[in-house]
Amino acid sequence: MTRPSIRQKKVTITLVTPQGYANAKMPVGNNITKTPVSGIGDEAIYGTSPHYATTLAVKRGDVYFIVQVWGFPIGESKELDEVQAKGKKLALQILSKL
Repeated sequence: MTRPSIRQKKVTITLVTPQGYANAKMPVGNNITKTPVSGIGDEAIYGTSPHYATTLAVKRGDVYFIVQVWGFPIGESKELDEVQAKGKKLALQILSKL
């Protein structure tokens, strides 16, 4: 079995509890940024770890989930915007099914 690499391109979607969503919104340091975003569910926030991954935590009503995008370069602003757009597109598709 091949062990997954952090550079491997992948997306994970995780359903979380209200507390899990609250935790995803909390500042954590280590250069990880948290940025509120509008137009996705009732509330959403991006979390970005430099050069590693980006997450999008989404709340709509009593449904909470996190989309994580891994393995894409995010060292520059343009790259980060592109990766966040991938997460947003997927989150909007999920929300359209709720």
